[in-house]
Amino acid sequence: MPDPGEARLDAGKRIRETYLGPGGEQAFAPIAELSPTMRTWVVGELFGNAYASEVLDLRVRSLCTITSLLTLHRVEPLRNHIRGALANGVTRAELVALFEQLLWYVGLPTAAAGFTVLSEVLAEGNDG
Repeated sequence: MPDPGEARLDAGKRIRETYLGPGGEQAFAPIAELSPTMRTWVVGELFGNAYASEVLDLRVRSLCTITSLLTLHRVEPLRNHIRGALANGVTRAELVALFEQLLWYVGLPTAAAGFTVLSEVLAEGNDG
């Protein structure tokens, strides 16, 4: 009988790769090195269970996650999630509109930080 935890972990790896692109595994390298248990929780449960739900597609999940990260001013993870959003079909124009909308709720300094990260990601050649 297959181990359901291993199946979730395998599914999580595939979804993480789709969601965050090839750099997804690298983003989790410090976690994997210091706490393989936490890596298993994040990859297996977050990506292999929560993200595997078909109620929200990866594009919508990208927008929700970016909104949450910008609201909390979490700049480093925001960078990876913007890359993932662009890979999941979110356009540059939609991200600009999202940050413009969020300006009214998160404030100018936080929205400006989001625009800075977006600009840096776009400069890498991710132009959605």
